[in-house]
Amino acid sequence: MDPQSTALLVIDVQQGFVNQHSQEVVPAVVRLVEGWQAVGAPLVLSRFHNEPGSPYETITGWTRLRTPEEQALVADLVPFAAAAAAIIDKPQASVFTPEGARTIRDAGWTDLVLCGIDTDACVYDSAVAAYQAGYRPWIVTDACASTGGARYHDAALLLAGRNIGAEQLVTSEVVLSRISGTQGATHERTHRDRCAGSRRWPVRHGGRGDGGQPEPSNGHRGSWRSRRQAACHRGAGERPRQLVDRPSTC
Repeated sequence: MDPQSTALLVIDVQQGFVNQHSQEVVPAVVRLVEGWQAVGAPLVLSRFHNEPGSPYETITGWTRLRTPEEQALVADLVPFAAAAAAIIDKPQASVFTPEGARTIRDAGWTDLVLCGIDTDACVYDSAVAAYQAGYRPWIVTDACASTGGARYHDAALLLAGRNIGAEQLVTSEVVLSRISGTQGATHERTHRDRCAGSRRWPVRHGGRGDGGQPEPSNGHRGSWRSRRQAACHRGAGERPRQLVDRPSTC
């Protein structure tokens, strides 16, 4: 990631979106912002406001995020606002309002790293809008949360993996290592850990073999193990096999 062309978009981390399900993500967002600004990469903050007569009110009956107190950024993010490249106020889920789209286009950014609240609404919608507009979106999975709870957060990440690509889902550690130029060491460590102890290999239907590993359905047990060993010795430079279906084209 290039710090000049990659922006961090902190989506709607506002007082009105902090509850028992989302409050624990605020420190993670703050740490991510601190690391981001430490390398001089651009930061964008967004704030949602629910206008009278909005679809949120007329269709779903949701009338929150109307008061200045609810719309305010959480206190821990306020110190970062002055140095932000932009603050986008929006009446919709996606950050790609006319103002937001113009800000991102004029800045010349190519990659957009997203975090914030809600994973299943404003973060997901912004990531999909970025993808469709030709930008490369990245969702920081441990710096997002849903006010509805973990099942909605997880559901959104499942859909994001399918529709924008599983490799676009990253952790704070990974994205900060990439933006600061230390990606190689982190990736090699992750690869080594995967080969040493991970069991997240493609599951094949059939019985269980020794060691708790799923057996291949065609009975070629030796060749399957050989393929696994070969995968571990390809080296840290090769990306791991993707375990999510190709994006939907509908």
